Amino acid sequence: MRVLAAGRDGFRLDDSGTVTVLSQHAAKEEVSSLGFSLLVEAENAGRVEFQFTESSAEILEYRYDKDTKKLNIYVAGTERLFAAGTDALTIGRVIVQDENGGEASARVSVVEDSLQYVYGSERKTMQELDLPEAVQLGSVRDDSPDDDDDNVPAVTPAATPAPSPVRTPKPTAGPVVTPAPTRSPGAGNSYQASAGTPRPSPDGRPESTTAPPAEESVPGITPLPGGGNAGQPADQDMESQGIDIVLVIAIIAIVLVAIVVGVAFVVLGKLPKRPKE
Repeated sequence: MRVLAAGRDGFRLDDSGTVTVLSQHAAKEEVSSLGFSLLVEAENAGRVEFQFTESSAEILEYRYDKDTKKLNIYVAGTERLFAAGTDALTIGRVIVQDENGGEASARVSVVEDSLQYVYGSERKTMQELDLPEAVQLGSVRDDSPDDDDDNVPAVTPAATPAPSPVRTPKPTAGPVVTPAPTRSPGAGNSYQASAGTPRPSPDGRPESTTAPPAEESVPGITPLPGGGNAGQPADQDMESQGIDIVLVIAIIAIVLVAIVVGVAFVVLGKLPKRPKE
């Protein structure tokens, strides 16, 4: 409760909506009628009422204006309202209900310069009232986005797995190609030629001989085709193959020459013989 200055009037409000008028002179002046206004701010209120306490007053009235949200209260009688030697008078309490008859939330405050006393037939407005702070009735429902964000459980970000190191493939060394040895024609054999040189065929057209594909050089002794010794080097094998080819060509040439000679004898034998002179 606030400490009031001497001679000043005021109000007291609690969180139950109870309203008390405070005055140091009302009891001495035997005030029997008074009125004041409350501001009741309720968004979903179905009914706003005022429940009076027991008093000597004969008239107890209240009226709520939904447009201005003001609750006007009037108490009147023929006897004084304040008991002798007192400076407080409890008027009653504010009740706010929703459409279903349940308790609704509301904000209640006293309207400034609204307290009036009635002296005989004269109504006097009290100035410089000591007004209490507004009170909140019922539970408050706050739908602000900030509160919603506070109620949302914090989500811990998932740990991002560390990227796996990318292995860069090492370049693979290509097979080493060993060029086929080239042999020059020898002085004692006119038919020998290099492995890549075309050789004459029996029909007179040059025979294209493609050198065999070179294999990757492998250390050690490698078996050679054609029944050669495993310990012979590659150049000796190539030389033996060249000699075999030359022998085949020589044999074919001898056969051709023999055929030609035979044909010549046959032709000469069929020619008419000249008469002897």
